[in-house]
Amino acid sequence: MQRVQKRLLSADKLYEPSSNQPLLGESQLTEPSKQLSVLSPPAIYNPEAQIGDFGIRGWLRTLHLFYFFLSFGLKLYLDKLAALSTAEELDTRFQRFLYWFAKLRRRGIQIATLNQRRAVWLTDKIAVLGPTFIKIGQTLSTRPDIVPVEYVKEFARLQDQVPEFSNTKAWKIIERELGSAPEEIFATIDPQPIAAASLGQVYKAELKTGEVVAVKVQRPGVETLINLDLSIIRQLATYIERKYPNIMFGIEWRPIIEEFAQIIFQELNYLQEAENAETFRKNFAQWKEIYVPTIYPDYSSRRVLVEEFIEGFKVDDIQGLSSNNFDPLSIVKLISKTYLKQLLEDGFFHADPHPGNLRVMRDGRLAFFDFGMVGRLTSETQTRLVDCFFYIVEKDVHGIVKALIDLKFVKEGFDAEEFRPAIEEIFAHYVGLKIGQLKFRELTQAISETLYNLPITFPADITFVMRALTTIEGLGILIDPSFSFFDTVKPYAKEFMLKREGRHLRDRIFGQLMRGENGNISWSKVWKLAKMAFKFYLGSKDSQKR
Repeated sequence: MQRVQKRLLSADKLYEPSSNQPLLGESQLTEPSKQLSVLSPPAIYNPEAQIGDFGIRGWLRTLHLFYFFLSFGLKLYLDKLAALSTAEELDTRFQRFLYWFAKLRRRGIQIATLNQRRAVWLTDKIAVLGPTFIKIGQTLSTRPDIVPVEYVKEFARLQDQVPEFSNTKAWKIIERELGSAPEEIFATIDPQPIAAASLGQVYKAELKTGEVVAVKVQRPGVETLINLDLSIIRQLATYIERKYPNIMFGIEWRPIIEEFAQIIFQELNYLQEAENAETFRKNFAQWKEIYVPTIYPDYSSRRVLVEEFIEGFKVDDIQGLSSNNFDPLSIVKLISKTYLKQLLEDGFFHADPHPGNLRVMRDGRLAFFDFGMVGRLTSETQTRLVDCFFYIVEKDVHGIVKALIDLKFVKEGFDAEEFRPAIEEIFAHYVGLKIGQLKFRELTQAISETLYNLPITFPADITFVMRALTTIEGLGILIDPSFSFFDTVKPYAKEFMLKREGRHLRDRIFGQLMRGENGNISWSKVWKLAKMAFKFYLGSKDSQKR
């Protein structure tokens, strides 16, 4: 036992915990699982790692990535030269040579087309660079404040396009993590993975007690590769920021790298994912139509997760759902309603609701999977989201701008008044539309083009919200091209907002009148809530009569 522990700690020396505090989720582990968590150190991000720490592998990977970045940078530079009307402002003969070369190669091609081609090229290259870059691309697909909208659209199609790793490696990881060989733990385990992703792959198996389960095994060495890639990106960004600050587009990349590292290393901890699933299960305990698969803690660790296998249909399997008497559009409406509860009531939400993480069970219940990526909202952020929805429903352009400023879209030190006219111009276009004609994705993209040209940022918690909602609306449009997220959630949103904001204002008013507490009461919001409650009550009565 001691030899095994020593060997594992030596292999993971970069990732030893910085403290003896238990990670989230360990409080619920059984005794066998606690022993496993001691044997298997968590994957820890090392922000101080240098390329040289990884030996020859680190330098070879650096050369590979350097060639990739150089190729992309050269293509961008040639595109920029091709956009010039004349070569007079270029200083050197070599620059003028490149100018004519770019003009010749890109003759007759519009700048927008060049940008689109470059975004496609970059997305295709990222898909083969491995887990780190696939995850970076997926993250940037929700960050129009960082990359142009053409890249946002292309990155959105990035999937976990990575090859499967061998069963021999997978079985060794299971044995190392759970203390026994797979054949001793499972009655059967299918040698063909049912899914392969950037961070791991999934097998179908049966426990010796008869339960059919899904076994998720983390990709071997993935934490080392991610730490290596991030160290290369970090050192490269630092060098360019110091030597060629204009190339960085005015963006502070170091905080973005740190934010990404925090997200991806949370996903690498399957114990945290198990706790996230339990939190979601408790939040929806009263919703009979929502199901979360059972997780088996005695067979799970930080790098292996065993959960109930769910038969059913993917939510984008329109033909399969329809042929089994399920209405695909009703299912999307149910997903939308669950997200209102997650965002406005729970402040805890599944941040990656793509079709692979949702399934319609044979009995009609909707099952949620894969809680590695979740978002959390403070009560203050929830209230501001409610305000934003109020303003959108009422088509109050000035109110929408105020809500976006309150949500901290404006960078510190930047005058919000410079932000106001641009956003007002965008939303003025939508004022004349009916709520059913308003598309969340179109609205997001319209804002994105403006955000990229201003010193504005997306708060981390809001990027997760936008990612989730655009995914849901995209699914709805696939089923029904006229689907509008705003129109679908409007009746449910009123109910949730009445409950949440009504309770908040009631407590505030009661606190002032009965206990003499200080604090401002938004009487305009009281009046709006009263009007909304009256309309909601009348609407409920009318629907009952019909």
